Amino acid sequence: MDADARLEIPVDSSLHSVNLAGARGRHVHRSRSTDPVTHRQHCQEVILRGLRTIAATPGMRVRAVYRETGNYGRDRPALYAALLHQLNRELATSGTYGVVIVDGDGTESALRRAHRALPDEGRHIIGDPVFRPARDLDLLQAADMLAYSAYQSIAKRPSRAFMWHWFGATFPGAHGPSAL
Repeated sequence: MDADARLEIPVDSSLHSVNLAGARGRHVHRSRSTDPVTHRQHCQEVILRGLRTIAATPGMRVRAVYRETGNYGRDRPALYAALLHQLNRELATSGTYGVVIVDGDGTESALRRAHRALPDEGRHIIGDPVFRPARDLDLLQAADMLAYSAYQSIAKRPSRAFMWHWFGATFPGAHGPSAL
């Protein structure tokens, strides 16, 4: 993404949707648009412009999944495993191979276990997940924008009402958000 002249966010800054939506964060606080309301709107528009950039990227496919749960710690790895199996089947059908890159430091052993549980025969996801901090990889920051907007389309948080339609409007052909 290019630098945002209105916000003076450096082009190499890490963009996190939760910070942009709330108009907070180190670089966002350094600059102020004309007034706090306009400043907040400009910060939020960075997310929307990011989503539109992703949507315009040739060959990009978007998928968002969720699971309603009362036990996030238990159900998040199960949701990841279900998504991983689905992706593996799709890769096998298309005769291609893929690598999964995850925002993190590699300490989430449940994700690694999900990869190792894939059967060797017919496996099209290569190896364990590759963990990288989102601040180091623009595509993970883009994935954060996708996930955050998909989440807002389901959670319907009143403070994020401006985002409720962004995922569906920007990615009308996307798979999801769907429950797995």
